[in-house]
Amino acid sequence: METAHKWGDKKAEAVKAQQDKVAESESKGHGKRLAQRKRHVVTLKQELKDAKAQMRDALSKPQPWVQLGSGPIVTSASRRS
Repeated sequence: METAHKWGDKKAEAVKAQQDKVAESESKGHGKRLAQRKRHVVTLKQELKDAKAQMRDALSKPQPWVQLGSGPIVTSASRRS
């Protein structure tokens, strides 16, 4: 899960960086480039939203290695002995 959080953090940083570029283009009066950067911000925000949803879904699902109950954990390796 730590990798997923790092990935989400990278997406958030990408959105922030792109928003900074948009602000720079606005201050310089760039028309076409400004429009391109604004579209890219929208795309990055959607990717960030999707990444957060995936992380939320992954965290809400029971993990296969978590065993409920108090009995011993039986693996294929322990069955051979």
